Amino acid sequence: MDPLSITASVITVVTLTGQLISLGYSYGAGVSGCPKELRDLSAELISFSTILDAVKGVLDPTKNPATGAHPTLIGNSLQNDLDECATQLKRLLLFLQKYQDPAGGKVKKVVKRMMWPLKEQETKDWIRRIEGYKSTFSLALSTDGLHLSRVISVNVLELKRDQEEERRLAILKRKGDKFLKTLSWLSPADHRRNYDTACMLRHPGTGGWLTERDGFKEWLRKDNSMLWVHGIPGSGKTILSSIIIDKIYDEIKQTDAELIYYYFDFKEATKQTSRNLYGNLISQLLEHDAEVSPEVERLYDDANGNPPSLDDLKVVLTNLLAARPKTVIVIDALDECQDRSEILDNLSKLHEPASGKVNLLITSRQETDIKWAFSGAPSIAIKPADIKDDIKSFITKEIERQPKLRRLPPHMKAEIMSALSIGADGMFRWVKHSLDRVARQRSNKAIKSTLHTLSRDMDQTYERILANIPPEDAILAQRVLQWLVCSFRPLTLEELVEAIAIEPGACALDRATLLNDPEDITDICASLVSLSDDGKTVGLAHFSVKEYLISPQIASSTVAAPFRIDLEKTHVLLAKRCLTYLSFEDFELGPTRDEAEFEERVNDHSLLGYASQNWPLHALHYAPDQDDIEFLALANGFLNPSAPSENLLAWAQARHMEEAGAAGRWDSYLDCEVVKVLVKNERQGIEALMRDPWALTGCECFGGGASGARRAVV
Repeated sequence: MDPLSITASVITVVTLTGQLISLGYSYGAGVSGCPKELRDLSAELISFSTILDAVKGVLDPTKNPATGAHPTLIGNSLQNDLDECATQLKRLLLFLQKYQDPAGGKVKKVVKRMMWPLKEQETKDWIRRIEGYKSTFSLALSTDGLHLSRVISVNVLELKRDQEEERRLAILKRKGDKFLKTLSWLSPADHRRNYDTACMLRHPGTGGWLTERDGFKEWLRKDNSMLWVHGIPGSGKTILSSIIIDKIYDEIKQTDAELIYYYFDFKEATKQTSRNLYGNLISQLLEHDAEVSPEVERLYDDANGNPPSLDDLKVVLTNLLAARPKTVIVIDALDECQDRSEILDNLSKLHEPASGKVNLLITSRQETDIKWAFSGAPSIAIKPADIKDDIKSFITKEIERQPKLRRLPPHMKAEIMSALSIGADGMFRWVKHSLDRVARQRSNKAIKSTLHTLSRDMDQTYERILANIPPEDAILAQRVLQWLVCSFRPLTLEELVEAIAIEPGACALDRATLLNDPEDITDICASLVSLSDDGKTVGLAHFSVKEYLISPQIASSTVAAPFRIDLEKTHVLLAKRCLTYLSFEDFELGPTRDEAEFEERVNDHSLLGYASQNWPLHALHYAPDQDDIEFLALANGFLNPSAPSENLLAWAQARHMEEAGAAGRWDSYLDCEVVKVLVKNERQGIEALMRDPWALTGCECFGGGASGARRAVV
């Protein structure tokens, strides 16, 4: 909605209201025995005018710069009300103007004889109508105040984050390029993004039940202590972690203690392994130091580009912690770590005296292996009674955030609040799904029926969502969920739109089949998927969605079984789609000649970066016993040792640029030994490199290094 047209609509209503107020004064002075209902109508119009001025102020970007050029909730939800209000006020104005002298603006003599031209009941009807408009705009105004506060807080957070990031990068740059390269080598994971996202999603005043608890205060005060915070799926552990981190910052900012933290994240492959956990914690510690420790520098130099070993990282982390006065470590969502058996024992040792003064806090579900590993450690369970007030606050703000729910009468809002706060039983995720479902209902009766049929079981909730996907959208929904379950990083909307349009055997992308509105993806899959806070990337709404889609029990449901995802087979399927994409005739000209041409190629082919970097990772899930002829033909055709294609070279360039990012030059991929051989077309060298067709996917220039996995396809 154009914010200027919304503002114009408000101005129209303001103008009409002013004209009616003026006419009211004229009638009050011009008719004999001014009736009470006329005075009441005039008073109501004056009150309505005050509210309209406030609405106009909210929509004025010069008065509310935090909102930028975007319409607020008022503009998004009240356009129809504005149009209807303008129509009704205009009708009343034209009626009353018929009894006004056009020359002098005086009330006609006939009016003096007829008194007030509207009957008493008609005037009262207009009063009630104006009262209705006033209530609607007042509610929207108060709700929009919440929205503006939210926008302002988010903008302040983003500004603070940007300033801190600029300062951090400036400091690191002064330490030299090698320092930066070492930190990137230790871990590519960006822990700050998870923290920022959680901060934007949380509501003010929540989480205090934990940070004010004696057990938490005792853990933070005492040296070499450990605390395990655990809860059921969907209980808000990740957002709670951001609250914990902020509380710790406030408590230790005047001390010599340091805080480092890490979020395991099922949406990003780089945030699911113990190696990246240790590497990232080390890099955070090094950022506080004047230079890289000799121990880390030696590991970096000896690695020759290969990733650091897990054992080396464990030793380095222990040594760095031992050399510090005190370190507080927060690790969120340990249950989302792929190889947590590798780290459970080691984590419990980090807070022992030999590692220095270390306070360790871990959040996770109460999985059996985690429970046994931390059986002797202090713990806090997230119980429904602890977070019931937080959930009520969440429900209130969500009702006021969603336009369809915000317009409901107070008694319906109260009924929704009662049903969801009772049924939540400590699950924010269940409340969010339930609110989304309620918001899709079109009558109060349908809302009440939905509230009585809500399932407490998340599996049943997910099954119901899948069952409600229209048959014409089922194939698209299946493809969306396949990509989101198995992708190695969050996908942008543009990437996903192209990804779900790839057809087997196609020579090019049929752009006529692309979604006209990328955000239709969130409509097709309902609340199983969600957009990031900035609206740029899309992912599964919660880890429990992935668990349900890959679980054996989904196969027992007739309606949900078609959406079941076999991880191994789906990874191979995505490898085939990536290879099909990279084999498109769009890339038959090979590498681009200059940077501008490469940027144009990337802009025209959104999925190129992801497909180039990640098809080998998907392909590594192929096993010979799968006997997938289509996959073998695609892989061996693409990596043809006897006739390397221009598509292969285009892939090499795109893969290198995806790895190098903004720091790399567009043509530096030519320095890679494998690419030199391909460019020179030296047959003997090509055959040596291609004897194992997977050599390219594991070689150092494509990020695999000496440890890159190879798997024979022929």
